[in-house]
Amino acid sequence: MGTSLTWLVARRESSFEDVMNRRGGRAVSLQDAWMVFEFPLRSPGDDARLVEDASAANGEPSLGIRVQDGDFAIVMLAVPGSEVSYVLLQPEAATEDDEGLWALARAPHGPGWNERAEAALLGWAEAAGLTASRQAVSDVLASRSADVVVDAEELLVALGLQRLPQESPVYQGALTIQDHGKAQLSNGRLVDMAKVPYVWGHTAEGFSIWPRSGGAPVAPVAHFRKGEGDAYHAMRAAWEELLVHPQEPMKRRLRLRRRLQG
Repeated sequence: MGTSLTWLVARRESSFEDVMNRRGGRAVSLQDAWMVFEFPLRSPGDDARLVEDASAANGEPSLGIRVQDGDFAIVMLAVPGSEVSYVLLQPEAATEDDEGLWALARAPHGPGWNERAEAALLGWAEAAGLTASRQAVSDVLASRSADVVVDAEELLVALGLQRLPQESPVYQGALTIQDHGKAQLSNGRLVDMAKVPYVWGHTAEGFSIWPRSGGAPVAPVAHFRKGEGDAYHAMRAAWEELLVHPQEPMKRRLRLRRRLQG
């Protein structure tokens, strides 16, 4: 059994990021204008609805990639006003799997499937305003990697998206960092994340808050581990307190930690 996961790729919009977090998503990339969330494996039909919902909410194309046991991947392409279309990576591996048969009923396969799949992917990228590489897309479709997650990651790059990030060299432990765009506070007010003194992001264990850096590496001032209560909303509450009282990070962190433990 190999890797199983679902990625959702959508235009970056702070209120929708909150929705994705509440629906169990974990951000693996919040770079530039696009966001990539990872979700626990669910039925492919549920994944397709999630991708469609993302497109409808943002009014922009969105994409889902569902990897099944590292053997094959179902790519789900959504454009507002159109039905979700499908592409399979390594479709020959999908014939003995219920989810694979579900995808084969919807995605190009058989003679000439590569060309039809390539056209669908390039059409989605054009609708999304991305500069895709036809040769790179063709190479991904022809690939037979032992773990299709590798092909899925390469497909994102081939479509003109950034490669999924490794740990931040500036914000220690951060896999993603929320340091630009707009964020909505609990009172409804919008703040500019490029100007606030503290930023937050995802780590391998959950969420953390860091003081804004001008480029030098900085350590987090607070950690919120998944599995210890509602880590996301606890982090957001602590971050808002730091915006109101930026000179008291340690006191605020200890107070919130006591509140969570109590």
